Amino acid sequence: MTRFCIAKQFQNTTTQSKSRFDLFCAYIDTIHIRVIFIAFIMLLGCVYLWLVNSSAASGLQLTELERQTQTLEEQYRTLQVAQAELQSLDHLKEVSQAAQMEVSGRAQYIQSETGVAFIE
Repeated sequence: MTRFCIAKQFQNTTTQSKSRFDLFCAYIDTIHIRVIFIAFIMLLGCVYLWLVNSSAASGLQLTELERQTQTLEEQYRTLQVAQAELQSLDHLKEVSQAAQMEVSGRAQYIQSETGVAFIE
């Protein structure tokens, strides 16, 4: 119907007299254009709100992940310090004294002609 009305408007532009039907078609065309324009603006508004919302949600996730990263880095540093303390010579000496270990003398190795060990 709109194509017909538009075609009708173009045909009647040469004549100054317009019928009521032509005026109605022009009025309907402008209403359709306005409705489509308003619907398009509303659609753009909804898309904008969706983008802003998803951006804010991803920002919250990002801050949460950054906080977790900082926590894990602190735990890693703490574990590195604990590992260094446990591997230090002073700590090993204290542990060996607490376990009542003695310093070994010269090691003696068993030499055999056969590769099999046996008990007599």
